[in-house]
Amino acid sequence: MSFIGKRYVESYNPILLVFLILFFGCREEETSIPEILFYSPVHNEEFNESDSIYVHALISDERPIQYIRTNLTDENLISVSPHQTNNPGVYRYELKTYISLSDIDFESGTFYVLIRAENDSEFKNKYQKIFLHAEDRVFERPVVITSPSSTTIEISGVENYDSIYQITSFTGSFAGAEISSKDKLLFIAGKTGLNLTAFDLKENQIAWQLDQVPGTPIHNDHCLYFDELLYTTFNFDYIFGYTTNGDIEFNVTLEESDAPGRIIKNGSYVLADIKQKNISTPFIATYYTVTGSEKQRRLISFDVVNFHPYDDENVIIVANLNGEGKLYKYNLNEDILSELKTVDELLTASVQVDVERVILATNSKLYEFSATGGELTVVLNSGASGLYFEEISKKLLITNGLEAEVYEYPQMENQKTLLFSDSILCILFEYSK
Repeated sequence: MSFIGKRYVESYNPILLVFLILFFGCREEETSIPEILFYSPVHNEEFNESDSIYVHALISDERPIQYIRTNLTDENLISVSPHQTNNPGVYRYELKTYISLSDIDFESGTFYVLIRAENDSEFKNKYQKIFLHAEDRVFERPVVITSPSSTTIEISGVENYDSIYQITSFTGSFAGAEISSKDKLLFIAGKTGLNLTAFDLKENQIAWQLDQVPGTPIHNDHCLYFDELLYTTFNFDYIFGYTTNGDIEFNVTLEESDAPGRIIKNGSYVLADIKQKNISTPFIATYYTVTGSEKQRRLISFDVVNFHPYDDENVIIVANLNGEGKLYKYNLNEDILSELKTVDELLTASVQVDVERVILATNSKLYEFSATGGELTVVLNSGASGLYFEEISKKLLITNGLEAEVYEYPQMENQKTLLFSDSILCILFEYSK
């Protein structure tokens, strides 16, 4: 053994050897991060609502790529489209796919195409900025529901607030209606002889129906509210939230004595006005939209006329109590009910014209109420049984019996009167999307 070799052996340090083995061993186990190269879309590329986005990218890695996700996000990086997934299992993968914009509800603005690639332990997100142009929402027609008899519901359209024509009719007594312009579906619920029907306004035929359930009535008045899901109250046992295909995605089981009617979704909550079949104290029930579990019950002494959203935490309640109209603000987070205003006669109807203002009807007058300032102003010395507001043309429709008067808002100028052959039950508005 040479002198140098002898010195090396004599200076052998077992701790140092272990460290070197661990160091080089760990380096061999280090993983890589996938690389993503966008070919399409290009940065700041612009698309229209009817387009499809062609996504072309090269994903590579030193390890096999196990998972690739592609989708569209908004400016806040929140997903607005369904995820497309691939599981290539290779080191190099050329992604070619399309994101259709026709099924996405959006307003013009900045969006991002996201590609997320993962190997067995690391991932990479890459965002490509684009701009989407949405077509303007166009008002198409009023859809009017009338009742030729106690067992018949008739649906009519109105062209240019002038020409009235029949769309279809149903057998059953009326409890509520809603519309999804995007899906071109009109939802009708009945008290008897009709559970729930989705009518296709484009094809003029029934899209789907739910069978009649035991018990009368099936539904109480104002039993429908549409906000992505169709929230529906039943007089027996439950509240459901249906997709536009008729699948249940929200479910609340009620006590047998409960008889829910008017319903609204506001922010993270669903509210229902619930009477009780044994004439006990009515209450407003608040449910979480995600779970359907009950958050709280607020016992009430008034009769609810309408709910209107104010912000994510509050709703405006239009009600009657002891021969007078009442306006309340209800904080859903804190379960706090605050009285806002009193009207010296019973309220018959209400409609929200913007986030702060509500039009109220009595048998003799129309009022405008400002939720922020608390002012109550007479805008028309004529009463109404129903109020409906079309937000694009700024038309306020006032109904009494067979008549629907069309007013320009906020000038409150009478433009014309529509006369129907039967009593008006409800007016809805159909839009291009």
